[in-house]
Amino acid sequence: MLDIADMYIRDAQPEEAMQLWQLFHDTIHTVSGAHYSPEQQLAWAPHNPDESAWQTRMTATRPFVVVAEEAGKGQIVGFSDLQDDGLVDFLFVHHRWQGQGVAGLLLREVERRAAQAGMPQLHSFVSLTAEPVFRHFGFVVDYRQRLQVRGVELPNCHMIKLRQVP
Repeated sequence: MLDIADMYIRDAQPEEAMQLWQLFHDTIHTVSGAHYSPEQQLAWAPHNPDESAWQTRMTATRPFVVVAEEAGKGQIVGFSDLQDDGLVDFLFVHHRWQGQGVAGLLLREVERRAAQAGMPQLHSFVSLTAEPVFRHFGFVVDYRQRLQVRGVELPNCHMIKLRQVP
């Protein structure tokens, strides 16, 4: 197990989009089983992505990544983003790196970027699996909803965090 000191944050590179897809896909199919059925997981993250659509989405969201340095080789172990309206569209931690502080690094970076931009509020559409993590970092449930994704119902919630802006 690596120490947080062996991890760093940087902006994702365009050529890493499919690597982020794999992390997104594998995390959903490995970690969310307590809250989502295999059918729901497949609707959320199909095994065969639309690579062009994903690349476009990654370009639009401008994600940043946590890289863990192991034996001089960096591995992306999580990613997130912060949109201009305070939306955190992604927060995913590689399934093998759960519980090792990666989500905390990502959410502290969200906070840093929000402070830099003077954002008074953050918000996210959060899976049932990630809800405790967001709660731990001061987000509260605004409302719950059930989305239709590829014809399958997926429950999640909208969470917000009000921030002190100087």
